[in-house]
Amino acid sequence: MSEDQSKRDDMAAQLVKQGDVLRNELMDLEKQFNLKKEQFLKIQGALEALNALGTEIPTPPSEALKESEE
Repeated sequence: MSEDQSKRDDMAAQLVKQGDVLRNELMDLEKQFNLKKEQFLKIQGALEALNALGTEIPTPPSEALKESEE
């Protein structure tokens, strides 16, 4: 095997390893995202239920900023 072929093989192996690491990181991020999304939806549902019962729901600071900019 030539030196060039060996370098290409090493590079290919390294790229495959990096791809595996990134794929695993992306899968972990996707799991975290889905958990956070589920938590958010539960909170939104609870807030809507409280609102339906007549509880005044305060405006989140991020939305208050948007309203003041308009």
